[in-house]
Amino acid sequence: MQHLSASLDKLTKNLANGGLENFKCTRDFIDTEHDGCDQKFELLTKKGVYPYSYIDDAAKFDEGLPPQSCFYNDMTDEPLSDEDYVLVQEVWSTFDLQCLGDLHDL
Repeated sequence: MQHLSASLDKLTKNLANGGLENFKCTRDFIDTEHDGCDQKFELLTKKGVYPYSYIDDAAKFDEGLPPQSCFYNDMTDEPLSDEDYVLVQEVWSTFDLQCLGDLHDL
């Protein structure tokens, strides 16, 4: 990542400021034949939320969505914001995820 001019989050936001049509390759992964494809596409163009420190055993990939406290960011020493937890809940329900493995694969 040292070759990037900014964080992935900032680069993604800059690209989105020019319009979501800039995410041409991402659009290819959305099945436009089904309802909700625009919502899915918009969610995929946002910075994802993932409980990196919580996943310390492969068995956790079989669990459901953990509570907000499990998304604590050890790198920044900060808890997950309420807004970001709402986002991961929206992703979970929109993509009909069943376990953390599904979130990981998405």
